[in-house]
Amino acid sequence: MSAAGNDTDRSGDGAIVHCTKCGEESLAGTINCPKGCGFLPANPAGRVVGHRGAQFWAEHERLYRDTCEEIAADLGHDSYQDAPAAARAGISGLAQAVIIRDSAYRRVLEDGGPLSAKGRTRRAATVQERYDRRAESWARLLGLKRVPAPAVNIAEEMARLHERGGA
Repeated sequence: MSAAGNDTDRSGDGAIVHCTKCGEESLAGTINCPKGCGFLPANPAGRVVGHRGAQFWAEHERLYRDTCEEIAADLGHDSYQDAPAAARAGISGLAQAVIIRDSAYRRVLEDGGPLSAKGRTRRAATVQERYDRRAESWARLLGLKRVPAPAVNIAEEMARLHERGGA
């Protein structure tokens, strides 16, 4: 290992990395030390996660724009771009929180529920709960309120249905 802390040697065709714990050599791009010490420096795992993150946002860009437009309309703006800058910041935060929450919810469904077979809470369930609270915070910040739907009068609905000849 060099004095600067760089444990990658550039020799020949491929780069060699050394485990920071035991010094074992391995080809660059290998994720774990061959002896099982843990991650090697310059492993590609971070790039894989980053790639998935970029792919996630690319796939959800349209959903993000549509969600921003819907929230802007709920706030009384003609479009997201017509909203003041502070409102756009809040709208953006709420849209992101909703998309991540809904994505985590789908993951909970794919995994078979919020608990594992051992009774532990799945990570996706924790993310869903966290982003549900964040979405609620953003909605409050923007002044959105939950308004209950008016109660249905069953007698009036039955009379209306009878007038139409449905009952």
